[in-house]
Amino acid sequence: MIVWSAMLLLRKVLFILAIYFLFYYLKKIFLESNKTGISASQNDINAAYRDLNLQPNASLEEVKSQYRTLSKQYHPDTNVKKKQNAEKMQNLNAAYALLKKHLKNT
Repeated sequence: MIVWSAMLLLRKVLFILAIYFLFYYLKKIFLESNKTGISASQNDINAAYRDLNLQPNASLEEVKSQYRTLSKQYHPDTNVKKKQNAEKMQNLNAAYALLKKHLKNT
C-alpha cells in the first residue's frame, strides 16, 4: 500500500516536471525566434544590397520596390529558365528579408 502511494506521488511529480520543462522550452524557443536584435554582418547586408541592385543607403521603400520589380522578372513561373530563376528568387527572398529586418531595426 505504501509502495503504491509512493509510485502515484512519483508519477504526479514527474508529470508536473514534464509540463514545467515543456512550457519552459517552448517559451525559450518562442522568445528567441522573436528577437529583433539578431544582427547580420555588414558584408551580408552589402551583399543583399548588391543582390537587389541597390545602393547601400537605399530606403525601405526603395528596397520593397526593387524587390517587387525583380521578383516579377525572375519568378520561376513567369520565365523559361526555371532552374536559374528559382536560385535567383531564393537569393532575392533572402536579401529582401535581411534588408527589411535591418532597415526596420535602424
